[in-house]
Amino acid sequence: MDLRLTDRVVVVTGASGAIGGAISKRMAYEGARVIMGFHSGQMAAERLITEITQHGHIAHAVEVDVRDSASVAHFMDTAASMAGPLDCLVNVAGVASFAPTHQLSEEAWDNVIDTNLKGAFLCCRAILPHMFRLGWGDIVNVSSIAGTIGSFEGIAYAASKAGLDQLTKSLAMELGHADIRVNGVAPGRIDTPFRRRSSGRYFDFMIDQTPLHRLGSPDEVANAVAFLVSRSSSFITGETMTVSGGLNTVFLEHVEPDPGSKIGRQEESGHA
Repeated sequence: MDLRLTDRVVVVTGASGAIGGAISKRMAYEGARVIMGFHSGQMAAERLITEITQHGHIAHAVEVDVRDSASVAHFMDTAASMAGPLDCLVNVAGVASFAPTHQLSEEAWDNVIDTNLKGAFLCCRAILPHMFRLGWGDIVNVSSIAGTIGSFEGIAYAASKAGLDQLTKSLAMELGHADIRVNGVAPGRIDTPFRRRSSGRYFDFMIDQTPLHRLGSPDEVANAVAFLVSRSSSFITGETMTVSGGLNTVFLEHVEPDPGSKIGRQEESGHA
Protein backbone atom coordinates (compact mmCIF):
# COMPACT_ATOMS: atom_id res chain seq x y z
CA MET A 1 0.00 0.00 0.00
CA ASP A 2 1.39 3.38 -1.03
CA LEU A 3 0.94 5.71 1.95
CA ARG A 4 2.23 8.70 -0.06
CA LEU A 5 3.67 10.66 2.87
CA THR A 6 6.69 11.94 0.96
CA ASP A 7 7.29 15.65 1.63
CA ARG A 8 4.33 15.96 3.95
CA VAL A 9 4.79 17.93 7.17
CA VAL A 10 3.52 16.05 10.21
CA VAL A 11 3.24 17.53 13.70
CA VAL A 12 3.24 14.94 16.51
CA THR A 13 2.61 15.91 20.13
CA GLY A 14 3.71 13.68 22.99
CA ALA A 15 6.55 12.52 20.76
CA SER A 16 8.93 11.71 23.61
CA GLY A 17 6.68 8.87 24.81
CA ALA A 18 6.68 5.33 23.48
CA ILE A 19 3.62 5.67 21.24
CA GLY A 20 4.40 9.21 20.11
CA GLY A 21 7.97 8.19 19.33
CA ALA A 22 6.87 5.20 17.27
CA ILE A 23 4.45 7.40 15.32
CA SER A 24 7.13 10.03 14.71
CA LYS A 25 9.54 7.43 13.36
CA ARG A 26 6.92 5.82 11.13
CA MET A 27 5.94 9.18 9.64
CA ALA A 28 9.59 10.05 8.99
CA TYR A 29 10.40 6.66 7.50
CA GLU A 30 7.45 7.10 5.13
CA GLY A 31 9.09 10.30 3.88
CA ALA A 32 7.35 13.00 5.92
CA ARG A 33 9.11 15.91 7.59
CA VAL A 34 8.25 15.49 11.27
CA ILE A 35 7.99 18.11 14.01
CA MET A 36 7.98 16.37 17.36
CA GLY A 37 6.43 18.18 20.30
CA PHE A 38 7.65 17.25 23.77
CA HIS A 39 7.04 18.63 27.26
CA SER A 40 9.38 16.98 29.75
CA GLY A 41 11.15 14.41 27.59
CA GLN A 42 13.84 16.45 25.87
CA MET A 43 16.49 13.73 26.03
CA ALA A 44 14.12 11.16 24.56
CA ALA A 45 13.18 13.58 21.78
CA GLU A 46 16.83 14.25 20.99
CA ARG A 47 17.52 10.52 20.78
CA LEU A 48 14.65 10.18 18.33
CA ILE A 49 16.03 12.95 16.15
CA THR A 50 19.40 11.22 16.07
CA GLU A 51 17.83 7.91 15.11
CA ILE A 52 15.62 9.42 12.42
CA THR A 53 18.34 11.56 10.84
CA GLN A 54 20.81 8.66 10.84
CA HIS A 55 18.33 6.90 8.56
CA GLY A 56 18.38 9.87 6.20
CA HIS A 57 15.07 11.44 7.20
CA ILE A 58 14.06 14.83 8.58
CA ALA A 59 12.81 15.56 12.09
CA HIS A 60 12.86 18.44 14.54
CA ALA A 61 11.87 18.64 18.20
CA VAL A 62 10.18 21.61 19.85
CA GLU A 63 9.14 21.98 23.48
CA VAL A 64 5.42 22.64 24.02
CA ASP A 65 2.91 22.62 26.84
CA VAL A 66 -0.30 21.55 25.13
CA ARG A 67 -2.32 22.88 28.09
CA ASP A 68 -1.28 26.45 27.28
CA SER A 69 -2.67 28.24 24.21
CA ALA A 70 0.30 30.59 23.82
CA SER A 71 2.75 27.70 23.97
CA VAL A 72 0.74 25.77 21.38
CA ALA A 73 0.51 28.76 19.02
CA HIS A 74 4.28 29.28 19.24
CA PHE A 75 4.83 25.57 18.65
CA MET A 76 2.78 25.55 15.44
CA ASP A 77 4.41 28.71 14.10
CA THR A 78 7.86 27.30 14.87
CA ALA A 79 6.96 24.01 13.18
CA ALA A 80 5.88 25.83 10.02
CA SER A 81 9.04 27.92 9.95
CA MET A 82 11.18 24.79 10.31
CA ALA A 83 9.47 22.46 7.88
CA GLY A 84 7.00 24.36 5.70
CA PRO A 85 3.18 24.31 5.44
CA LEU A 86 1.61 22.05 8.07
CA ASP A 87 -0.74 19.46 6.58
CA CYS A 88 -0.96 16.84 9.32
CA LEU A 89 -1.41 16.75 13.10
CA VAL A 90 -1.25 13.70 15.36
CA ASN A 91 -2.37 14.45 18.93
CA VAL A 92 -0.67 11.93 21.21
CA ALA A 93 0.24 13.94 24.32
CA GLY A 94 -1.55 12.49 27.31
CA VAL A 95 -1.34 11.74 31.01
CA ALA A 96 -3.22 9.43 33.35
CA SER A 97 -3.94 9.52 37.05
CA PHE A 98 -5.45 6.46 38.71
CA ALA A 99 -7.09 6.68 42.13
CA PRO A 100 -10.46 6.00 43.74
CA THR A 101 -12.72 8.90 42.87
CA HIS A 102 -13.12 10.04 46.47
CA GLN A 103 -9.32 10.31 46.68
CA LEU A 104 -8.74 11.96 43.30
CA SER A 105 -7.61 15.55 43.74
CA GLU A 106 -9.04 18.40 41.73
CA GLU A 107 -5.51 19.19 40.58
CA ALA A 108 -5.06 15.67 39.18
CA TRP A 109 -8.46 15.83 37.44
CA ASP A 110 -7.62 19.19 35.85
CA ASN A 111 -4.21 18.00 34.67
CA VAL A 112 -5.65 14.96 32.90
CA ILE A 113 -8.53 16.83 31.27
CA ASP A 114 -6.37 19.82 30.32
CA THR A 115 -3.65 17.66 28.77
CA ASN A 116 -5.69 14.98 27.04
CA LEU A 117 -8.75 16.92 25.91
CA LYS A 118 -8.08 20.65 26.08
CA GLY A 119 -4.59 20.04 24.69
CA ALA A 120 -5.97 18.31 21.61
CA PHE A 121 -8.49 21.12 21.12
CA LEU A 122 -5.79 23.80 21.38
CA CYS A 123 -3.53 21.97 18.91
CA CYS A 124 -6.36 21.46 16.42
CA ARG A 125 -7.40 25.10 16.70
CA ALA A 126 -3.85 26.33 16.22
CA ILE A 127 -3.06 24.22 13.16
CA LEU A 128 -6.32 24.84 11.30
CA PRO A 129 -5.30 28.21 9.79
CA HIS A 130 -2.27 26.47 8.30
CA MET A 131 -4.47 23.75 6.81
CA PHE A 132 -7.04 26.24 5.54
CA ARG A 133 -4.28 28.01 3.60
CA LEU A 134 -3.25 24.69 2.06
CA GLY A 135 -6.83 23.72 1.29
CA TRP A 136 -6.61 20.29 2.93
CA GLY A 137 -5.18 18.37 5.88
CA ASP A 138 -5.35 15.36 8.15
CA ILE A 139 -5.76 15.14 11.92
CA VAL A 140 -5.51 11.98 14.02
CA ASN A 141 -6.29 11.98 17.73
CA VAL A 142 -4.84 9.13 19.79
CA SER A 143 -7.61 8.16 22.18
CA SER A 144 -8.07 4.92 24.15
CA ILE A 145 -10.56 2.12 24.52
CA ALA A 146 -11.08 3.61 27.99
CA GLY A 147 -13.18 6.22 26.21
CA THR A 148 -15.79 3.58 25.43
CA ILE A 149 -15.37 0.83 28.06
CA GLY A 150 -14.32 3.01 31.00
CA SER A 151 -11.31 2.72 33.27
CA PHE A 152 -11.25 1.26 36.77
CA GLU A 153 -10.23 4.07 39.16
CA GLY A 154 -9.35 6.11 36.09
CA ILE A 155 -12.41 8.34 35.87
CA ALA A 156 -10.57 11.43 34.61
CA TYR A 157 -8.66 9.45 32.00
CA ALA A 158 -11.76 7.71 30.64
CA ALA A 159 -13.73 10.97 30.59
CA SER A 160 -10.95 12.76 28.72
CA LYS A 161 -10.74 10.04 26.09
CA ALA A 162 -14.51 9.86 25.64
CA GLY A 163 -14.45 13.61 25.09
CA LEU A 164 -11.62 13.21 22.58
CA ASP A 165 -13.67 10.68 20.60
CA GLN A 166 -16.51 13.20 20.33
CA LEU A 167 -14.10 16.00 19.46
CA THR A 168 -12.97 13.80 16.57
CA LYS A 169 -16.49 13.23 15.29
CA SER A 170 -17.55 16.85 15.69
CA LEU A 171 -14.47 18.27 13.98
CA ALA A 172 -14.88 15.82 11.11
CA MET A 173 -18.41 17.11 10.49
CA GLU A 174 -17.24 20.71 10.71
CA LEU A 175 -14.15 20.45 8.53
CA GLY A 176 -15.18 18.08 5.77
CA HIS A 177 -16.07 20.98 3.47
CA ALA A 178 -12.43 22.14 3.71
CA ASP A 179 -11.07 18.69 2.79
CA ILE A 180 -9.67 18.29 6.29
CA ARG A 181 -10.19 14.78 7.61
CA VAL A 182 -10.28 14.05 11.35
CA ASN A 183 -9.96 10.52 12.68
CA GLY A 184 -8.88 8.76 15.85
CA VAL A 185 -6.99 5.70 16.98
CA ALA A 186 -8.01 4.03 20.25
CA PRO A 187 -5.28 1.72 21.57
CA GLY A 188 -5.90 -1.03 24.06
CA ARG A 189 -3.11 -2.27 26.33
CA ILE A 190 0.16 -1.32 24.67
CA ASP A 191 3.69 -2.44 25.59
CA THR A 192 5.16 0.82 26.90
CA PRO A 193 7.57 1.36 29.81
CA PHE A 194 4.55 2.40 31.88
CA ARG A 195 2.81 -0.91 31.19
CA ARG A 196 5.94 -2.94 31.86
CA ARG A 197 6.22 -1.29 35.28
CA SER A 198 2.67 -2.35 36.08
CA SER A 199 1.97 -5.57 37.91
CA GLY A 200 -0.69 -7.43 39.87
CA ARG A 201 -3.90 -9.31 39.34
CA TYR A 202 -5.64 -6.49 37.47
CA PHE A 203 -2.79 -6.19 34.96
CA ASP A 204 -2.72 -9.95 34.36
CA PHE A 205 -6.49 -9.97 34.01
CA MET A 206 -6.40 -7.38 31.22
CA ILE A 207 -3.88 -9.45 29.26
CA ASP A 208 -5.89 -12.62 29.77
CA GLN A 209 -9.05 -10.88 28.57
CA THR A 210 -7.42 -9.60 25.37
CA PRO A 211 -8.40 -12.08 22.63
CA LEU A 212 -4.89 -11.98 21.14
CA HIS A 213 -3.49 -12.63 24.67
CA ARG A 214 -0.66 -10.11 24.49
CA LEU A 215 0.14 -6.44 24.71
CA GLY A 216 0.15 -4.48 21.50
CA SER A 217 3.28 -2.67 20.36
CA PRO A 218 3.70 1.07 19.80
CA ASP A 219 4.58 0.24 16.19
CA GLU A 220 1.17 -1.39 15.72
CA VAL A 221 -0.48 1.85 16.85
CA ALA A 222 1.80 3.79 14.51
CA ASN A 223 0.71 1.57 11.60
CA ALA A 224 -2.91 2.56 12.15
CA VAL A 225 -2.03 6.24 12.37
CA ALA A 226 0.05 6.07 9.20
CA PHE A 227 -2.89 4.60 7.30
CA LEU A 228 -5.32 7.23 8.57
CA VAL A 229 -3.12 10.19 7.64
CA SER A 230 -2.41 8.78 4.20
CA ARG A 231 -4.41 9.35 1.06
CA SER A 232 -5.09 5.60 1.06
CA SER A 233 -7.83 6.42 3.59
CA SER A 234 -9.10 9.43 1.66
CA PHE A 235 -12.82 8.61 2.16
CA ILE A 236 -12.53 7.98 5.89
CA THR A 237 -13.30 10.76 8.38
CA GLY A 238 -14.98 10.97 11.76
CA GLU A 239 -13.93 7.43 12.67
CA THR A 240 -11.97 6.09 15.62
CA MET A 241 -10.05 2.92 14.78
CA THR A 242 -9.61 0.54 17.70
CA VAL A 243 -6.19 -1.10 18.05
CA SER A 244 -6.77 -3.34 21.05
CA GLY A 245 -6.13 -6.95 20.10
CA GLY A 246 -9.89 -7.45 20.39
CA LEU A 247 -10.17 -6.17 23.97
CA ASN A 248 -12.92 -3.76 22.89
CA THR A 249 -15.13 -6.78 22.07
CA VAL A 250 -14.97 -8.27 25.56
CA PHE A 251 -17.28 -7.62 28.50
CA LEU A 252 -14.87 -6.86 31.33
CA GLU A 253 -15.93 -8.00 34.75
CA HIS A 254 -14.90 -5.99 37.79
CA VAL A 255 -11.53 -7.02 39.19
CA GLU A 256 -9.94 -4.91 41.89
CA PRO A 257 -6.19 -4.30 41.72
CA ASP A 258 -4.03 -5.94 44.32
CA PRO A 259 -3.17 -3.64 47.21
CA GLY A 260 0.14 -2.07 46.36
CA SER A 261 -0.03 -2.87 42.66
CA LYS A 262 1.72 -0.27 40.56
CA ILE A 263 -1.40 1.53 39.42
CA GLY A 264 -1.61 5.18 40.34
CA ARG A 265 1.28 6.83 38.56
CA GLN A 266 1.16 9.41 35.78
CA GLU A 267 2.83 9.30 32.41
CA GLU A 268 3.09 11.82 29.58
CA SER A 269 3.17 9.51 26.60
CA GLY A 270 -0.28 9.09 25.16
CA HIS A 271 -0.59 5.61 26.58
CA ALA A 272 -3.89 3.72 26.50
